[in-house]
Amino acid sequence: MILIISKPDDRSVDRVIEWLLKFGYSDILRLSEDKPITILGISLVKDSIDPEIDLMVENRTFKVSEIDFFWYRNGSIKIEIPDFSKGTVDNQLKEFLGWELTVCRNFIIRQLQQRPSLGNFFRSTVNKLEKLQIAKEIGFDIPNTFISSKPSALVNYIEKNQCITKPIGEAMPIVNDDSFIDLQTATIDIGKIENQTEHIFPSLIQEKVEKWAEVRVFVLYREVYAMAIFSQGNTKTRVDFRNYDFANMNRMVSYKLPAKIEEKILKFMDKCELNTGSIDLILTSDNRFVFLEVNPAGNIEMVGDTCNYWLEKKIAEHIIQTIPSCPIQS
Repeated sequence: MILIISKPDDRSVDRVIEWLLKFGYSDILRLSEDKPITILGISLVKDSIDPEIDLMVENRTFKVSEIDFFWYRNGSIKIEIPDFSKGTVDNQLKEFLGWELTVCRNFIIRQLQQRPSLGNFFRSTVNKLEKLQIAKEIGFDIPNTFISSKPSALVNYIEKNQCITKPIGEAMPIVNDDSFIDLQTATIDIGKIENQTEHIFPSLIQEKVEKWAEVRVFVLYREVYAMAIFSQGNTKTRVDFRNYDFANMNRMVSYKLPAKIEEKILKFMDKCELNTGSIDLILTSDNRFVFLEVNPAGNIEMVGDTCNYWLEKKIAEHIIQTIPSCPIQS
């Protein structure tokens, strides 16, 4: 059995499943938070090395030991519980029960990760500062980065360097009834900082690296697939290609990274305990590759479709080849 955890609307997972079916493998179970699982039993006994975990989802029962391959793409799982919405349980007890479920969920996923697997649930939340530090230790160039709550310190830094600003963590759109704020990388209006009080929310500013191209990299185990994005000629995408100009899309082409850069990428992934993910680099006019960030659940279709890498097919092939009793059918 192949078990996949993903968000229900992840198109790349749909396409991988289509390839698995084409290759003749149909025993696939896809879980997401809209398909709650029921814990039938978790048994830890002194005479057995591995725990025995019995679960049920949509009237299908299975054991974790029956899983031949586990793919964590994104999202999470939800455990079926009684309905506490009628107020019979106070908030503190609800919080306690929530932690109880988290312990069970994490233990189940930890055991799934012990199976042959792709992706890592426990490394899916990224600390960007930590990853920049790891990239620097590996030997990548990184943009100089500064965080402060003091407007005067931020202004002083900006006056000495060309800078951009971006979220410290993952970008999250803010939506209300009549507005939408997209928290992406942007240039800085120094006047807005100078007029602030002495202490503000900690804000990140970063050296603006002049680019020849942006490079999006998708890593699948020990394979590296790269795409160059020529975004510097468009005022809308010059700072960040993700500020898409749909009327005048950037040119994107397949790109072969130097062997030394591929080696650094694989060392970085190993140190982060990741076997798949997307990495963003900047290629400068003097041929430096500057590390920006990693996304363990980065977009697969963008690189795969644009560059004809057939990444969903390759993922399906990797999965099937891991299951000894299931040779690929042409």
